[in-house]
Amino acid sequence: ECISCPKGADSTEIRNKMKGEEDSLIEKCISDAFGNGCAAETYVNQYGTFRHAWLDLNTQSAPQDCQYDDRKANFVCKMDNEGKPHVKENYHCQKTANTKEIENLANKTSLSSEEKTEKLKDITRNR
Repeated sequence: ECISCPKGADSTEIRNKMKGEEDSLIEKCISDAFGNGCAAETYVNQYGTFRHAWLDLNTQSAPQDCQYDDRKANFVCKMDNEGKPHVKENYHCQKTANTKEIENLANKTSLSSEEKTEKLKDITRNR
């Protein structure tokens, strides 16, 4: 079934008019309406889970909270050297799920440097 893309003043208006449709179809309609930009994306990494909606070229997402500290992350849609839009991820986060465990390990006086190194490898490898 062929679906016509709705008209809208911006990506939010089109997204609202297309509630319930597949994300890929919504992103295509937004791209058709506004040209180059960056599709909505979700990022899951050591700093938490982040999501941005469609970003017009040279626009920045709203700041998003890092999961493990009070710092922020944001995302900017830029044109790469090959003329394709891509998202530049900016994480100003410092802490991760492992930060507390790493800090505790650093403060352990009962372990040698070699033992700390091995435990640090275990902490970072298993997460």
